[in-house]
Amino acid sequence: MDNGRAWPWAFAPDTLHAQLAAARLAMNHTADSRNTQLDRLALALAVFKHYVEIKNYAQLLDNNRLAESLIADLMSCLIGRGKFKNLNEETPNHPAIDLLSEDGTLGVQVTTTRTPDKVRKTLEKFAALPVKPQRLFLVMLCGRRENYPIASLAEHIRRAGIQFDPRTDILDLESLYRMAQANDQARIEEAVQRLEEEMGQRALALLGDFNKNADRVLQVLHAHDLRRSEFNEILGIDPTQAPTDITTAHGLQPWLTPGICTAIADQFNVPVGWLNGTDDRIGDYYNSSSWRTTGDVAGLLSNVAERYGHAHFCIVIPDGLDNPFEHLEHTPQGAWDVPFLVFYKARGTYGDVYAHLGVQPWNTLHHRQAAVFLSTALRDFSRQGFGHFSVTWEQWPQDDILASCTDILLAELMQHRTGLPLEGQDCIHFDGRWQFTGQPSLTSRFNDDYLPSVLHGFQHLQQLQHRCRVLQQHVDTQAAWRAIASPAPGAKRIDGYQACDIAQLCQAPLRCADAQGNECELSVDQARALIDEQLEMAAADPRKRFIFLDLHVDRLQSSRPIAQSSNCR
Repeated sequence: MDNGRAWPWAFAPDTLHAQLAAARLAMNHTADSRNTQLDRLALALAVFKHYVEIKNYAQLLDNNRLAESLIADLMSCLIGRGKFKNLNEETPNHPAIDLLSEDGTLGVQVTTTRTPDKVRKTLEKFAALPVKPQRLFLVMLCGRRENYPIASLAEHIRRAGIQFDPRTDILDLESLYRMAQANDQARIEEAVQRLEEEMGQRALALLGDFNKNADRVLQVLHAHDLRRSEFNEILGIDPTQAPTDITTAHGLQPWLTPGICTAIADQFNVPVGWLNGTDDRIGDYYNSSSWRTTGDVAGLLSNVAERYGHAHFCIVIPDGLDNPFEHLEHTPQGAWDVPFLVFYKARGTYGDVYAHLGVQPWNTLHHRQAAVFLSTALRDFSRQGFGHFSVTWEQWPQDDILASCTDILLAELMQHRTGLPLEGQDCIHFDGRWQFTGQPSLTSRFNDDYLPSVLHGFQHLQQLQHRCRVLQQHVDTQAAWRAIASPAPGAKRIDGYQACDIAQLCQAPLRCADAQGNECELSVDQARALIDEQLEMAAADPRKRFIFLDLHVDRLQSSRPIAQSSNCR
């Protein structure tokens, strides 16, 4: 370049570079803004799709009328065909098409049904329209199928008198997103605002927490190796209606109602606040723990026995500590902040579950003594056959103990862990009384105060739980019997084994009803086997079956036994 040559522009080269850089920055900013808008649109459409699916499964959508106006507005903003009109606003249940483009050339059917039969019926109704648009779209709110058989639709397309291709003319919300992506003139921000208006800005504003919520639920379910069928069972989803992506955060999120999250938290012993994304702690750290006082221990063991029947407790100290059964009556020298963990493992509905009972400072004397007293009480319970408890002491890396509070579920930590066991039998043994070797005051406190208090509290709570359980079972049984149709006038209802005995004499079948009042017939042998099988089942359990016989005594003959002269029904 000739440095002496005059520039044809009215500004110097360095100014030109600045202008070009500014232009490129503006272009990048515009591209970034559009990408951000597209991201928001994708997110809002995904939420709306699952919102419609759930409402549709629950039969809460009335012919999709609420969705039609929204789709009309979205298509007006996104696909470049002008403004769309909702025909149902003037003519309710308009045949074949719900929306019509501004120029009258494109008709749209909005539906939550995605079957080939729905396509055929729409084409049939379209053929009967007195005035037809040139083109027809079907927008399937719950997602289109991958393939629709063109051959089976060919005759219906011919009668409709249009060029219709199922591959391009059957759309879903993802199709609308792709159209917006390809349309430089799409009014994406307006479409997003319309979606927010429809579903509520607050719901979308909380979406970040919802995604964390889904990720954490998946973390829990995967940590416990749940199968896909068990996902459906926990979420209460009919397997035939379960979305294919239910094991992804995107697919799972719309199903996570507050009730479902609470049930999952309870099933797998995780804090519901952590599961919902409102708290980052999985377990308590230097906070209250349910094993530090006699009352706490009695309540803890009683609840575990009531819920699981048996459990294995672990007390975990850092692997840098020496024998934990020394220094039980004074604080040892060393680092002040030394954490230790208490948890238990039990058998739940879907396999092993773990319950985090808190991390406490080992250097605090009363925490250390409480842990040793707990483990010794568990050994005594095992000796006496109370609650089927067991206990071990282990040593883990200190980082793993801390991670159990914030980052990693115990179910994940335990998958590949072989903790270093500690043996306390030599330091604490039983010879009619529990002996803490070389620590007589501790021996006296445990045997004369702590253990009797825990045993008494445990047995008292067990009695109360038993009474409540019997009372609840009685209430449930009465409610279940009320759901069963009453016997005919003049008939007496006999149930259980007595009904089986009478039915055998009468050679009559028995009636069997479930907790919802659904009835069927059973033979005497089938009825006896069922009663034997479910004696321990709670009356409120939907699987519970009630065996009974309605005995009608209207022509008693004194010369014959009652059972022979009766009509058994």
